[in-house]
Amino acid sequence: MSRPSNNTNHALLQAGRKLLPKYGVSGLTLRLVATKAKVNLGMFNYYFKNKNDFIEQMLQEIYEDFFLKLKMDIAEEKTPLTNLSDVLFVLGQWIRDNRELVFSLMKDVLNGDKTVIRYVQKNFHRHLFMINDLINDAKKCHEIRDTHNYNIIPPLMASTAVIPILAEVFRRQLGFSILPIPGKIVSDILSDKSIKERIDCLIQGFHY
Repeated sequence: MSRPSNNTNHALLQAGRKLLPKYGVSGLTLRLVATKAKVNLGMFNYYFKNKNDFIEQMLQEIYEDFFLKLKMDIAEEKTPLTNLSDVLFVLGQWIRDNRELVFSLMKDVLNGDKTVIRYVQKNFHRHLFMINDLINDAKKCHEIRDTHNYNIIPPLMASTAVIPILAEVFRRQLGFSILPIPGKIVSDILSDKSIKERIDCLIQGFHY
């Protein structure tokens, strides 16, 4: 019997990616994915050993797409500090645009899902190391003060991640469409302009 077309494999992975933000890994079933992809449930057996194998491939695909976006924003002709700022901006945009997915995966980690935990352990350090290297480059060019990177990375990461994730927490858990910040609606504080301003303010704090 000939192996089914790779289009089916792609359709299943794409369907899973669309469903994952809503259901998380714990709530995602192969039947849901097959229905979304308009594929017979039995087709999973041709491409994936089991649900965990499918989840691992899907999560890795998501991360590789994300990591590629970060790498594409680094250019030799830019200063190290500009590269750092631009990478953080892309990171902030990605977290904002995928905050429902990030929130679902955080819940899966807290619930002890081994597949998601392995995925985080395998990949999370990669973009942190990228940011760490950019900080070191900026230090060499005397664009950032020579303090320990552990003092720099947490606030920079927080500037890109905390507000989008909080927005999703308030939306899902409390039903709020507006964060408890006077005069600031979610669409405003999650805008590109606001993301850039938060990053710039923090980076300025580490200037000489």
